[in-house]
Amino acid sequence: MAKMLGFKQFLLESTRATFSMRRTGLVPFARENKETFDTIKSFKPNKTLLWSDMDDTAVHYPDPKKVARVHVKDETGERISGKGLTPTEFNSHKLEKGHSYDFSEFLDSKVFEQSAHPIRETISTMNHVLDNGGHAHIVTARSDMKDHPILLGALKQMGLNVDHPNFHLHRAGNFGRGPTHENKAKMLDKVLTPNEKGKYPYGDMSGVKNVVGIDDHRPNVDENMHSNLSNTSTEGRRFVGIHFNPKNKEAKIAYDSGTN
Repeated sequence: MAKMLGFKQFLLESTRATFSMRRTGLVPFARENKETFDTIKSFKPNKTLLWSDMDDTAVHYPDPKKVARVHVKDETGERISGKGLTPTEFNSHKLEKGHSYDFSEFLDSKVFEQSAHPIRETISTMNHVLDNGGHAHIVTARSDMKDHPILLGALKQMGLNVDHPNFHLHRAGNFGRGPTHENKAKMLDKVLTPNEKGKYPYGDMSGVKNVVGIDDHRPNVDENMHSNLSNTSTEGRRFVGIHFNPKNKEAKIAYDSGTN
């Protein structure tokens, strides 16, 4: 049987671990995620773009009765019986011929405000990058939502520094109803590619050497997404995709393009 730490020793060990992660870590997830932590702890935050999915990665929905759902409509436009799709279920759902989606709940910021709770590991990670000169963005599969200030206000209330100039929230669903990994690749291309005048639309990315993504849907962070990125986005940069399990806070590397 393992020897239990005394209370003072437990506090001392916890404090040491916390300071160690603040000094060297990009992602302060639980120490059980050692492989992930060891790979990325040497990344300099000021040369990093960290992007995170929103649903079930930055926020979660502990009350299944309140979570916004995407409903499926049949050929006549009527909702198919059932509870509808959660954000996680929607990621991998495929419509049958003649069916369509009803996004009315999914796009309601008030529903989000009333149902979403922070996943603090992800939010603290994003704030860590922002506080140390890097960029932290949310890239969600959702499209434009109603009352955008309510959405940002809810995230701010959860502790995310949405007022930081290097924070942006992107709605990859605006690219259409294609696979989420393709839409997120298009969004990242837009973020990482300068225009004809050499200007970046969402902050200066010229110094970004590391692009780290966190998502609960594996295809959004593995080779499926990264193979859709343009050469302009990827040249001279290291890409790491982290598959996040919101149930046990497990963060495992799903993709790593290797050193520059």
